[in-house]
Amino acid sequence: MITQTKLLIEEQLNTSVAIKKMGQLYGSSKNLAIAEILDPDAPSVIVCPNSDSARSVLRDIRFFSDNKLDVELLTDLEMLPYDLNPPIRGLKASRSETFYKLACGQTRLLILNAQNLLWRIPEPSFFTGNAKELKTSDQIKIDDIQDIFSINGYERVNVVTFPGEYSIRGSIIDFYSTINRFAVRIDLIGDTIDSMRQFDIETQLTIEPIESCRIIPVDLFSKTRKEIEFFKMSFRNSNEGNHMEWPLYQSIDDDYEANGVYNYLPYFHKKTVSLLDYFDDETKFICIGDIAESLDAYEELIISRHSDFQMDQQPMISPDDLFFKSSTQIERIVNGNYSTIHEKKVLEKDLSEKNYDSLPISFLLQNIEQSELTNIYEFKAKNNLSKLLLSIPNLLKRNALIEQLKNEDMNYSVVNDWSKFINNQSELCICKEDIDQGFILKNHCLAVLTEKDIYGFKI
Repeated sequence: MITQTKLLIEEQLNTSVAIKKMGQLYGSSKNLAIAEILDPDAPSVIVCPNSDSARSVLRDIRFFSDNKLDVELLTDLEMLPYDLNPPIRGLKASRSETFYKLACGQTRLLILNAQNLLWRIPEPSFFTGNAKELKTSDQIKIDDIQDIFSINGYERVNVVTFPGEYSIRGSIIDFYSTINRFAVRIDLIGDTIDSMRQFDIETQLTIEPIESCRIIPVDLFSKTRKEIEFFKMSFRNSNEGNHMEWPLYQSIDDDYEANGVYNYLPYFHKKTVSLLDYFDDETKFICIGDIAESLDAYEELIISRHSDFQMDQQPMISPDDLFFKSSTQIERIVNGNYSTIHEKKVLEKDLSEKNYDSLPISFLLQNIEQSELTNIYEFKAKNNLSKLLLSIPNLLKRNALIEQLKNEDMNYSVVNDWSKFINNQSELCICKEDIDQGFILKNHCLAVLTEKDIYGFKI
C-alpha cells in the first residue's frame, strides 16, 4: 500500500526554489500534479489551452483532490469573435456569476480557457456595485425591483425558464439568478416582501421557503434607458457616418441582442479591463502547455474575422478596442507568480525546472481476440505495476468488467476518489469518474487507465 499522500510534488515542497517549469507530466498526471500543488487558502488560476481542456482539468482535479478543493470553471461565451449571434442566456449568467464572485473575493481557485484573457470585460465594480440583497420584510416598490433587474441585465418574460429572466404578475415576482441556485419567487403585500421561496423552473412548484436572496448581474451590460443612451452616444462618437442607418443603433432600444451587440461591449462602459485585473499580485497562475501558442492563434483568428466580416450597414469596432494583445497578457502572467506544466521534457537548466516520472499510455491496449480483462493484466505485467485504477464512466461497460472479475474470482475494489485508491489494498480498483487521460507513475508502480485505453473508441 502507498503511504504518501502526494505522489508527484513531495520533493518540490522541500526546496526553497520555486519550480517554474514542470515537465514530463503525461496524460492526466498533469492534473494530479495541479491538485497536489493547489493551496485552498491561496488564490490560484489554472490557464488551459482550450475549453475542452478546461472542462477535463476541472473533472480531474475534483477527483484527485477527493472533492476537497472548491474549484470553479469560467464558462466560455461559445461565440467567435465578431459573431452576430448572441451568446446563450444561461452562459452569460454563469460568466457574470463568476465575475461577481471574483470581484467579491469569493472564488479562490479558478479554471479558464486562455482565450478569455483577450476579451475586454467590465470592471469589477460593475458586478459588485449593481448587486442587491433582498430579505423578507424589506420595504420595496415593484418599480424599484424592476429597475434593479434592468440595471443587472435581466429580461422580462411571461414565464421564467432561464437564468437572466424575470416576470411580474400582480404582486408576484419571479426571477432566476444562478447565484441563488434555484429560481426565486417573491410575494409582496403592498410595498413589503411578505415571503420568498425557491421554485423549480420545470414544474413551477415550490422547493423551499427562503429568508433572503441576491440579485446580481446576469449580463455584461445594463439595460436601463440611461445605459442605452450612453451606448448610442459612444457608438456615434467613436465612428463616422450616418448613425440613423446603422441597424444596431436603431434596434438597441427594442432588442438588446440583435446585430452583434456583444461585439460593441466597450461602448456600454466608461472603461473595460482584462480578466487579469480581477486578481491580486499574490494570485498564482498555473499554465498548462504553451499558452502563448493558444493566445497567438486566437489573436490571428480575431484579426482574420475582423477583416472577413466587415459590414456595409454599420462600422465595426476595431480589434484593439474589443480585445487585448496576446503579447501583453502573456507578459503580465510571466512577470507574476506563475508556473507551467508540460508533457514534454524540460531542459532542467536550474532548480526552477524539473521533470517527473510519469509515462504516457503510448499503445492501444485492446486485443480483439481476447477479453478486456486479459488485456488489462497483460498491460500490468508488462509494465511491472502493482496497482491499477480503471476509470470507466459507462455503466454497462463497468458492470460487464466487474462480472468478468467476479467470474474469474479476482480481487478488486470500487472507489470514488483518489485517496481511496492510493490507500486500498486491492491491486485493481475501478471508479465511475471520467478521468481524461491515462498515465503511468513508474516510481510508484501504478497506472491509471481510462475507458478509451481499455475499450478504444468503440461505442
